[in-house]
Amino acid sequence: INEWMRDWNLPPSSKRQVFLILANELKKLKKADEAYPFLKRHVQFFQNEKEEILSNGATISAAVELVEDSIRLPDVIVFDGLMDLHAVVHLRKTAHAPLIELLQIFVNQGPKELEAFKNKHPQVFEEH
Repeated sequence: INEWMRDWNLPPSSKRQVFLILANELKKLKKADEAYPFLKRHVQFFQNEKEEILSNGATISAAVELVEDSIRLPDVIVFDGLMDLHAVVHLRKTAHAPLIELLQIFVNQGPKELEAFKNKHPQVFEEH
């Protein structure tokens, strides 16, 4: 895929779309594990974007989906790299801020903090 994109000389916005299409199509085929890296690459292409792009509904939706998949998929065990993604960090400024708090618990906290989070934000487990 990366070689094709170089050959096609795609701008970042088009690369984002290619990765999103691949992720969505794999999810339709019930291949969430295989879709995850493509969704992550999609979100990575939002690095250094302006606030207005990070605040776009589609950007927020993709970042939320990435965090949800990261927590849900059993093979994803390293979360700290997600905290380096600007689109994910931007979720702190949205109604999805508790997801970032939960992600932070998985990065460097433990069961006690998870229990406290669950008591403070029970809706997160119902909504996501």
